[in-house]
Amino acid sequence: MQRTIEEAKLPDVSTCHLVVEDNGESVAVIPCYRFKLSLVGVSSPWIQKLVGVVQKIFPGFLVAKLFVVGSAISTYGDLLGFKEMENHEYWMTARVQAIFKEITRKARTLGINLIIVKEMEDSVKKFWSQKVNDRMFYVESLPLATLGVAPRERGGYLNSIRTRYRNKLKKRKSVSTEHGLSWKVVPNMKGQEDEVYGLYLQVLQHAEQVFEKLNKNFFVKAGEYLGKDSFYVCGYQKTGETQKLVSCEFVVREGDTLHALYSGFDYGLKRDSDMYFNTFYAIIEEAERLGCARVSLGQTCYEVKAELGCTPTRLWVGVYHRNPLMNSFLKATRHLFFPKTKFPERDVFATPPAPKKTGRKSVVAQEA
Repeated sequence: MQRTIEEAKLPDVSTCHLVVEDNGESVAVIPCYRFKLSLVGVSSPWIQKLVGVVQKIFPGFLVAKLFVVGSAISTYGDLLGFKEMENHEYWMTARVQAIFKEITRKARTLGINLIIVKEMEDSVKKFWSQKVNDRMFYVESLPLATLGVAPRERGGYLNSIRTRYRNKLKKRKSVSTEHGLSWKVVPNMKGQEDEVYGLYLQVLQHAEQVFEKLNKNFFVKAGEYLGKDSFYVCGYQKTGETQKLVSCEFVVREGDTLHALYSGFDYGLKRDSDMYFNTFYAIIEEAERLGCARVSLGQTCYEVKAELGCTPTRLWVGVYHRNPLMNSFLKATRHLFFPKTKFPERDVFATPPAPKKTGRKSVVAQEA
């Protein structure tokens, strides 16, 4: 994925890596990115509109050059690049502080004051914060919607959800069929990159919060470098004898987890055809087919994803400004730039039946 990002040459993004060696062995390869970003890209819509008005007069208002450590794209797993991070004896405080010092030194040589470490789950945040103490402060990022997938031998997703959600699923599938929609998993979109990118841009135009923006070349390079570890779940609408691509989801497989990273939809069809739900149903079915235990469905549209049965995984962003006064200002106003998002609660899954009593003590009870 790092190679894909580099070779795609995303707009206004340049890459470097901090390589940490010990006795000739690489023990950390930490990806770092330099790019420009509006500081209100993930803030509340009203703040974005207000700043947008000011930016028409002052284009550089609240647009900053960032030195980003971790990932330049949507998150999936730990991308900080530490080997055996749980080895706290090896990763002693002095060693991690030396790494942090090197990161700030590199930012200084590039003329960048604002450093972002993104995005960390609780365990990674705890590791990082214990080592660099109060030099960096942390804000809660948009939560990651995650879904546990029941194995097919236990009935899979369809039989693990409550009756009313099962009925909704069947109705949504029926609606999509009425609109002539069908879904297919394809290994790559070679020759169709323009169509994929066009659908992705439609999603970007309708998104309330945007951190990164891909280019068409990203989808070209992803097919080259990720190979069988990535694929697309595509929706087609049949009109007469032709099939038109109307939705696509770029998916990466990592062990027993599928990460649905980027969506593309034809918004002329999206609402009335239940396209959004059916795309995710197709991803869940593919996860079942592959024997995956978990699906990560991104950091947007939480109402829909809660309806699917997703729960939130908390993510954190580390922030450090080399100017102490600006660092204090950002820390005091962080709730404006990173508003806390409430993830809806839905009781989607049925409670598994209690084990039948056999009159014998269980193995666990006997051992106890």
